[in-house]
Amino acid sequence: LGSGSSFEAARNYFDNSGSPKFKVNGFVDTANTLFDNVEDITQICNAMLIYDKGKYKLKHRAQSEASIFQFNTDNIIGDLDIALPSKQQKLNKCIVNYGNKDKGYNDDQVIVSDSAFQTQDGGTLLSGEIETTLISAGSQASQLATYTMNNSRFQLAVNFTAAHTAIDVTAGDIVDITHVDLGFTNKKFRVNQATLTEDNTIEFACQEYESSIQV
Repeated sequence: LGSGSSFEAARNYFDNSGSPKFKVNGFVDTANTLFDNVEDITQICNAMLIYDKGKYKLKHRAQSEASIFQFNTDNIIGDLDIALPSKQQKLNKCIVNYGNKDKGYNDDQVIVSDSAFQTQDGGTLLSGEIETTLISAGSQASQLATYTMNNSRFQLAVNFTAAHTAIDVTAGDIVDITHVDLGFTNKKFRVNQATLTEDNTIEFACQEYESSIQV
């Protein structure tokens, strides 16, 4: 079963008043699992398919998403674990390989790089590569490469346990965290995973949210 309201909200966002933000024009490999193919589709439209309370919901990532819950030392139980992104997680160059419809759907690639990022990385070239059979337009391939590179620069992760008052917070939601010891004041994160424990608390895994890079 699926959450109709979440799919409708995603559809309206993707439609963009008749100017679609994303287009799927290609094929999936039927030898892959259903979930692998769905993941490939959600990757190119910057979305997440989430299983929550017995239903699947489609969550699109967007700019200026509002926080739906505030975490602080009053509802965070115990320590908050923080993981800084390693250099290996960061990209300053991203290549997307795709079938270009303007070239008879022959193989083509888009390369996006950022010299400022490379300077921040001590001059080291940090490159990543994506293969997709679902994109046929260079503009969308460039969009995917740019987002992938930019997103790799915002990989600060936090894990913590919270009180049952956060039971309605689910994967995909934006939350904000205030924690004086870590220097966080209403810092926004996206929930990647929320797990109800046997003692009726919730374990959260979150990644920092940067509005400006969303597409």
